Amino acid sequence: MFSMNSVILSPKSQVVIPLPVRIAIHMRSNLLMAFLVVMNMLAVLPASSEVPYLIGRGTDYQRFTWDTTCPPGCPFPPSTYRRLQFTGRWATYTTADTFYPTWGSDDVLYSPWADGGIGKLSTACPNTGHCSAEGDSPLHLTIGTVGVVKGDGAGYGLYPCGSLMYNDIWYHGNYLLTWADPDAPQDMPDWGVLEPFVGFRYSSDKGLNWTNLTDSAAPLLEPHHNAGKGGKEIMIGAPHFVDFGKNMQHAPVDSGTGRKFAYMVAHGADPGIQIAAHNSWIQGDNIYLIRILMPDGTNAAENTAYLNTHTNWQYFARDGKWMNWDKNNLAGVYANIKAIARWPKRLGNVSMTYNAALGKYMMVMSRVVTGNKDAMDAMLLEADSITGPFRLVQYLPSFGVRAYFLNIPSKFISADGLTMWLSFSANYWWYTSPSFPGSTYAWCWREFKLSTDPNPIYLSGKIEAECGKKLNGAGDDKDPFASGGYNVAYMGGVEFTGLAKAESLTIRYSAVNEGTFSLYINGTHAKDITVQSTGAWHGDGAYTNAVVDVAVPDGASLRLQKDSGDVGINLDYITLSSPSSVKDTRTSGQGRGE
Repeated sequence: MFSMNSVILSPKSQVVIPLPVRIAIHMRSNLLMAFLVVMNMLAVLPASSEVPYLIGRGTDYQRFTWDTTCPPGCPFPPSTYRRLQFTGRWATYTTADTFYPTWGSDDVLYSPWADGGIGKLSTACPNTGHCSAEGDSPLHLTIGTVGVVKGDGAGYGLYPCGSLMYNDIWYHGNYLLTWADPDAPQDMPDWGVLEPFVGFRYSSDKGLNWTNLTDSAAPLLEPHHNAGKGGKEIMIGAPHFVDFGKNMQHAPVDSGTGRKFAYMVAHGADPGIQIAAHNSWIQGDNIYLIRILMPDGTNAAENTAYLNTHTNWQYFARDGKWMNWDKNNLAGVYANIKAIARWPKRLGNVSMTYNAALGKYMMVMSRVVTGNKDAMDAMLLEADSITGPFRLVQYLPSFGVRAYFLNIPSKFISADGLTMWLSFSANYWWYTSPSFPGSTYAWCWREFKLSTDPNPIYLSGKIEAECGKKLNGAGDDKDPFASGGYNVAYMGGVEFTGLAKAESLTIRYSAVNEGTFSLYINGTHAKDITVQSTGAWHGDGAYTNAVVDVAVPDGASLRLQKDSGDVGINLDYITLSSPSSVKDTRTSGQGRGE
């Protein structure tokens, strides 16, 4: 299909591209991107599920809770919501990233995407993708209206950011990245350095055709960074629209005109900073807030031109007021703009959702501390006002272990506001093992709940092996007959922390040799576990239980480890319980729940 100013590619069939769990390729390299395109052409398979582009999903994965902790120097006071518990419900779609869904009046989610691929389509910078997602639950989404728009990065990487479906007009924003910055004191390759926000293209037919009114050589709010040439860092480089519900249902209304305000949040550097460590695609000093009074007209071209006029945007200023943006007087903007959150070099890519049931603004972000290839930490903050002050709900170290582009789609927030879904992508370097099922290079969904319980919540009952920390080469291994669809293989060791008090431990495993395996409690060797041969590493009937009487205190760590002289096992799960509640039987594995 073709539109006036853009080229769109669209699939003619719905397919699933299988994604090996242990291979997550980072798609910002043109060489790897070319490899993926070839592999997509060679490896297209018929759909293996009733849900197109589904990679996996489950409802029986171990619930787990993070304690509210934060590194020293955290500037955010604690929220009354002091616990974030993942419920075990998850789903994963596509083999792409950069999904930021917006909720249209037709009850459909519309999202950009980038890199990777959906079915037969792949994006390679500066091309960007878009899709729709229909369904009443993230467990059963139908991905459709998939397309790729040919873009012009004007020598930069071009990526999706602010995306909004409002009154049946889809505004799709883009920002730029630079490959490297000689001034950066750390490794930030691979389109790592943040460049300015370009502006919006639009679609009047829900993504079937697009018209581009932007010019990458003339960004909307700020000039190019000019890496290595003394240019200043970017403040509004990768903005994302605040999610106010279906067709901006809960957006603030201007009393004078009756029109709604659209807001965008962005991570950026302090004014005048010239070090890219403060301003990469995933790292920054501050969170900034801008807004625009949305037009009421139905002329999409005029509306988009209005959004692409810099003086129509306002920024939150130091005196608590709103001031018009003026890119011809950036010194004035820099002197007056106020960050709604600040933590130098410790903030990152950000999104915000209004939780109408709680009357809270929920801001979620991911950031990397030391380098582009390292694990990424996530944070969830909340506030009563869109301008803050923000309070810390949860700090999530190494979530994913590399989860990024996090957001909370308002469509799937529960009626009481306490249960919602986290949308993200993760683990784009090939050597990364996911820290839980469904955390991979794709559109990932995980359900979580908020709690006001101030007391520690310890893990008890059944705990999947994938929930533990993998040691000495251990990694997740797919097996439909294992509980949750995975075991942990190459079992150098797995450690579980924050366990509840127990008197007995059941270990479900598979093995091909008889021998022993070592059990540690709080770092001290507790017992040698007797291992029987189950005859196979995988499959129906390959798993058996070993029941061990052992004292596990509240809050303990438990480690199963292959010491010298031990035999290998594949670990499916453990169960903490009293002796009367366990059985020593061999049964077939359980398939992944839905």
